[in-house]
Amino acid sequence: MIIPWKRIRDGLFYLVFFLGVAYVLWFIVLGVVGVFFSDELHSKHEWSVLQSVSARNELKRHVMVFHHEEYCVAGIRGINGDDVWVLLNAKNQPIYKQIPTDGAYALTDADFEFIARECDGVNPLVIERMKMGR
Repeated sequence: MIIPWKRIRDGLFYLVFFLGVAYVLWFIVLGVVGVFFSDELHSKHEWSVLQSVSARNELKRHVMVFHHEEYCVAGIRGINGDDVWVLLNAKNQPIYKQIPTDGAYALTDADFEFIARECDGVNPLVIERMKMGR
């Protein structure tokens, strides 16, 4: 019996070629899917919402809550007189987003009750972080 080496060689070539193409396509698909489902991409939008609300609004009271798209942003008069802005219902990491990041503020229990009334779905982790004395 004669072994048709040419057919085997051609078959191996096509098999290796197909596996190589499949390997490359797999990494392309993973890269595209990774970008669209990345928390980082969605988190950038949340930072953008926070910046937009802070740029468009002025605080007239010690604590105010603003709504933008499906997000709630608390505007707080800081200890040194600067405005501090906190995203109350972030959906992506990091859950606590504040600008300026080094802004310090003090809130009373009445302030926290006001925030809870004005924004449905406030993330409890955000409230906990706010109570830590930021």
